[in-house]
Amino acid sequence: MALIRPGCTRVIIELEAERREAAERLGFKRAIQLWDTVRRLEKEMKVGRETKQNERI
Repeated sequence: MALIRPGCTRVIIELEAERREAAERLGFKRAIQLWDTVRRLEKEMKVGRETKQNERI
């Protein structure tokens, strides 16, 4: 499991903005790569939060 790094939410926001810009410029391949990265980071964040909650129990 990957560790959640500080500022991960900010990185996701920046990647989403770059993804939208790439799509507008018809950079669909880059947009898809960014979309995949964002989804992976969001999943890691969710798993990290759930793990922390389970450790408290």
